Amino acid sequence: MQLIQDRCNSLFARDYVVTLIDNVDLCPTYPLQIILVVGYLDLTVEDLTIVPSQFPEKITELMSDSKDCRTRSRFPVPVINIDGKNICRSAGLVEKAEMILKKAKATDLKDLIRDGIHTSKGEVRSLDISWLKTLKIKHIIDLMNEKTRSFMGVVPLCSGEATYEEYVRQFSLNAMPFPGVTAYKGFKEDREQNIPLSEGRKVKDSESVAILGLSTSYDLPHPHDSWDSYRSWNIVKLLQNYFRYIFHLLKSGTDQDGLLIHCISGWDRTPMFIGIIRILLWAEGLVHKSLDSKQILYLVIGYDWLLFGHQLVSRLKEGSHIFYFSFWVLQYLLDEEFSMQGTSELELDRSQSCPI
Repeated sequence: MQLIQDRCNSLFARDYVVTLIDNVDLCPTYPLQIILVVGYLDLTVEDLTIVPSQFPEKITELMSDSKDCRTRSRFPVPVINIDGKNICRSAGLVEKAEMILKKAKATDLKDLIRDGIHTSKGEVRSLDISWLKTLKIKHIIDLMNEKTRSFMGVVPLCSGEATYEEYVRQFSLNAMPFPGVTAYKGFKEDREQNIPLSEGRKVKDSESVAILGLSTSYDLPHPHDSWDSYRSWNIVKLLQNYFRYIFHLLKSGTDQDGLLIHCISGWDRTPMFIGIIRILLWAEGLVHKSLDSKQILYLVIGYDWLLFGHQLVSRLKEGSHIFYFSFWVLQYLLDEEFSMQGTSELELDRSQSCPI
């Protein structure tokens, strides 16, 4: 992994002023060194402040403070920057139970039960919010699986829950359910055999599910369906419409309107969305301008996927082709609307068709 890390560090440094945060004991499933963009090579750091200049001790402290309320300690990390606007990734928030387990590793359990449970929950979440504010995050994209919302018996927080009230006040929350790894089993073989994509996702009313909820009003451009039909869409159409909305968010607001994307653990659906965004922005010439196609693919695979903990070998053994899908689907994201500089509406005869 060190070779991949060194190569990714070098690729970032071709276009950006970067600071490397050594991941000593922050998160075991994060890169050995977390790459933070602090400026562009064609600008001085003073011309564009992306993250605070108190490096590296203060930033490490903020990251460490945030990790206790995130699944698997996978705290928010800025991974893409466009015009000073951070695009970040993380795992989902956890409820009190996992916080207790984390605290118990370093604290006497009796003292924790007596003094620390209620306090730790509020304090840790306030520290997480403080880190997000430092990163200038406004929008949060929650890719929670529609059916599977538990992690080791603990239910991660999902947009719309009562315990999410502080985040509701501080940020623009978007619950955007997207299929997890099991949905991609046999996906590559099915495509090779030209088997049609499954239409929609069947969810029983009795199941505890995440429901689509967008914080910003956005009507899908003609001729696309309304958001009310989202459960009838196949996986490609769902992803296309999500990216229409994401680019709408990225094109609006100021550099204070950053974006955080997360699923439950943050190492399957999250790298899919982050990697696609990086590739699409690179194709426009807006990020990593000096890299060629092979280099940007190396960066996406090496940094966004492998160094951030995607278990590629395990997924392939399970028959899940989520990694394959993430690159295969790019052919349906070629239109201008999936860009920062393109038009907001499509002409019917120019739209990329969705596979049947």
